[in-house]
Amino acid sequence: MAPVHVTSEIGPLRAVLVHTPGRELVAVTPGNREDYLYDDIIDLDLAQREHGQLVAVLERFAEVYEVRDLLTELVARPDVREFLVTRALEVVPSDAWRGGWPSWRPRTSSPSWSRARSRRRGPSRGR
Repeated sequence: MAPVHVTSEIGPLRAVLVHTPGRELVAVTPGNREDYLYDDIIDLDLAQREHGQLVAVLERFAEVYEVRDLLTELVARPDVREFLVTRALEVVPSDAWRGGWPSWRPRTSSPSWSRARSRRRGPSRGR
């Protein structure tokens, strides 16, 4: 894998990778919130609304990619799915996962790279 090369910390943002808050936030409880480095319990509906607002702003000048869409697209490829499962099982061994993953298929296989949310509003992207 090629190393990351950043030439500017202040240049225009052209693309951004986001993750819409989801059910994983329900796992955060008053008893474990500090384990997850949260100061308080997160309101899922509010987090999703605020995330949507942030994405709407980012879409004005950058391509926005959703992690879930990209991962869904990647795991549709059997070679990538096998690689990811093999690496996951090295970290958390599980016979149940090992047996079930070969037949697992993603819910959707629509290409997300072609669906990147991109709009030209406001100032030019400087490309």
